[in-house]
Amino acid sequence: MKIVIVVALIAVALSTSESCQLCPAFWVPFQSNCYRIFGFKLTWSQAEERCNTYINGFAMGHLVSIRSEDENRFVSKLWNSATGGMVAVADYTYWIELTDSETEGTWLWSDDGPVDYTNWHGNQPDNHSGNEDCVHLWNRDTANVTWNDASCSLKLFYACELPQNSRGGARIFPTRGLHSPTRGLCERSEHHKAGGQGAAKGPRRGSRGRSPRKQRVLASF
Repeated sequence: MKIVIVVALIAVALSTSESCQLCPAFWVPFQSNCYRIFGFKLTWSQAEERCNTYINGFAMGHLVSIRSEDENRFVSKLWNSATGGMVAVADYTYWIELTDSETEGTWLWSDDGPVDYTNWHGNQPDNHSGNEDCVHLWNRDTANVTWNDASCSLKLFYACELPQNSRGGARIFPTRGLHSPTRGLCERSEHHKAGGQGAAKGPRRGSRGRSPRKQRVLASF
């Protein structure tokens, strides 16, 4: 299924110099992070592992960890713009990083940071059937901003988050063999700024030096 991805236009509209200081190509900056929507259905752990394969500078990606109402609404709008509010299973949309898989009722982000903000829907979380340890957004409200706990084995869409690379020259190189290494717009831009003199530095250790391919668009289905 092909979807017109409005958010991709936002990413392209960013000036090259600004985006090179912030995020890789096809990732959207907000506050201090970069975000990207993925339309592949994966379990929670598979989605987190897939997000981990993306690197910006020296920082590894994760499923989105939502720390404020502004961030919650931003990611929801990004999802709606990229997909038209599509759902994966019933009225479930995409995974976020919150989980209580270690200790029931103790919700954590991957960095063990405080869970100061939540936006549970209705009587959630309810740990229905005693096996709901992962969190997703769903579309039971018009803004698609409320949360629900669900079985981590469900296959849903997902949203990844990367810290911004304030050093400039943002690049994205997968750390495992799930995607081929790619060269982002920033890498090409810096090559052009130098007048085309010399090739850009190759992939970091672990990418095995394979030939770059075109990056996927912001949301792929």
